[in-house]
Amino acid sequence: AEDVVNWLDKKFSNLEEIKTFVTNFRFRIDNFSKINPKSIGLITSLSGKTSRWGKKALMGVNTALAKLSKKEDLFKIYVKDNQNNPYLARNKVKELVEKHNVAVIIGGLFPSLAKEEYLEARRYGVLYVSLSQVFLPRAEKTHLLIEIPGSVESQINSMLENPAFDKFGKKVAVLYPDKDEGYSYLNEFWKLHNAGKLELVNSNQYERGIKDYREPIKKLLGLKYPRERKEEY
Repeated sequence: AEDVVNWLDKKFSNLEEIKTFVTNFRFRIDNFSKINPKSIGLITSLSGKTSRWGKKALMGVNTALAKLSKKEDLFKIYVKDNQNNPYLARNKVKELVEKHNVAVIIGGLFPSLAKEEYLEARRYGVLYVSLSQVFLPRAEKTHLLIEIPGSVESQINSMLENPAFDKFGKKVAVLYPDKDEGYSYLNEFWKLHNAGKLELVNSNQYERGIKDYREPIKKLLGLKYPRERKEEY
């Protein structure tokens, strides 16, 4: 592999994509040799408004590791406070990998943090266990990601296995929020539609923070303009 990388570096050094690939590959190889399999990193929010949830996550991880440590050698856990800041969260991933050589990072107390932390952990080639869903296209998710709540993809696949779909058919309309979470679900439904596993007949987004969903649902079902559906009544 090293010979191939050296050849790519020499032959295509003028291409930015190749330079990035070579740099990341060499970085990961160097990082793998330093990883301590008994070191675990935890990134959570320990200060500010979200600290109460971060402290609960810390208690849960400590309890789980205490049970494991009774059966095996002791694990070493390094805890970092991201202050509920995505930019700071990325820096904490870097610190855990480069300074403490952790083998796995647990984090992602909230989706916005999970996305940034996972992308940074992936760059280092370190396993990332997310406490919330990671809203990224399927192609950007690798074997280095474990989503504790279940991924968007697994949730939709489980839904399609429900016997009700065999009885009522697989025509689907999607009502989704105008944010990364909503687009992740919509994109996955589109992929399944293109693969012939269901029929996506309509979709409609709604604004963040609304509490009354009647208008978006009317648009989704075509009920906002009843004269256009007069023949159905």
